[in-house]
Amino acid sequence: MRFRQPLSDWAGALPALTASVGVSLSLLVATAWAADIGQPSSEATQVAPSSPTSLFAPAWAGLYLGVNGGVGWGAAGLTDNAGAFTSGNVAQAGALAGGTIGFNWQVDTLVLGLEADLDWAGVRGSTTGGFCATINCTTNLQWYGTVRPRVGFAWNNWMPYVTGGAAAGSLSNTIVGGWTAGIGLETKITPNWSANIEYLYSDLGKSNFAGPPLSVAVTERFSLLRAGIRYKFNWSGRICPIWPFC
Repeated sequence: MRFRQPLSDWAGALPALTASVGVSLSLLVATAWAADIGQPSSEATQVAPSSPTSLFAPAWAGLYLGVNGGVGWGAAGLTDNAGAFTSGNVAQAGALAGGTIGFNWQVDTLVLGLEADLDWAGVRGSTTGGFCATINCTTNLQWYGTVRPRVGFAWNNWMPYVTGGAAAGSLSNTIVGGWTAGIGLETKITPNWSANIEYLYSDLGKSNFAGPPLSVAVTERFSLLRAGIRYKFNWSGRICPIWPFC
């Protein structure tokens, strides 16, 4: 047996059902909106891809201070200014040690620098040949310094370079000057500390020394091999993309 509900009863219940569905939909929308506010979007949670690290990071630019030490060897030529006698070349050798200051600019892999150093020196020689047979001629380089541009090529933690510039020294208590040129290799130990080794050839020209007993001209030429350690200060200067348009 079936019981059929009168249509008038459904008509009376329809407003209440409609109101109930509306309230339910409102609650669902409010809940979804609240959940969306509390949960960051997928775009917000995406991490920006990190830029690839350049193989040639600008790690060499800035001011640096250091110490150095090495050995020097060469020959000094002694000639009587009267032109009558010569002693030939006087072999000389000894140690050097001192300090270094410099500054580097970097343009991609090109490193341009200016460096100065001042060393105590003990590069000595003596001879008894020629007119020195009776007076025992000696040479003594007491200090040595240079001011030199450097041009290097940065490859990760290594930088080979060429260098050349002005050189000066004290030869037997007389200031002499000339030029120097050479090559070197520098490597990073940490981002701020580096070590280098370099070879320099120096020509300090001809100097006159008055006797007694003779007036002598001395030509000073020698080679130098030394190593050093440097500390580079952090520098926030802009690296020029195209030199010299900085």
